[in-house]
Amino acid sequence: MGVTEEQANWKESTSSHSIHQIVNHLITFNGRCLDRFNGEPVPPIEGRNDDTFLSGDDLDWDVSVATLTTIMDDWLLRIQGTTDRDWERNIHDRTSETWG
Repeated sequence: MGVTEEQANWKESTSSHSIHQIVNHLITFNGRCLDRFNGEPVPPIEGRNDDTFLSGDDLDWDVSVATLTTIMDDWLLRIQGTTDRDWERNIHDRTSETWG
C-alpha cells in the first residue's frame, strides 16, 4: 500500500509543499523534459514555478500517481532505445548544453 490521499495532501506548514503538490511539480517538469528529449515542441511555462505545484486539493491523488508513473515508464522506455547520438544533442536551441 502506498501513500493515502490524506497523507499526500498533508503539509507541515502553509509555506511547505505536500507530497501531492511535489508529484504535480514532477509531472510538469518530467513530462516537459521527455517531450523535449523526443524532439516535440515545449512551450514556455505560463505563470510562475510555484504554479507547477498545483493544489493537491483540486486533483485526484490516484490520477496524479498514475500520470507520474506513466511519464517515468515512458522515460525508461525512451532511454532504453537511445544511442550515444541522442545524448550528444543539445537540450534545446537556446543552449549548447547536451543531454549527456
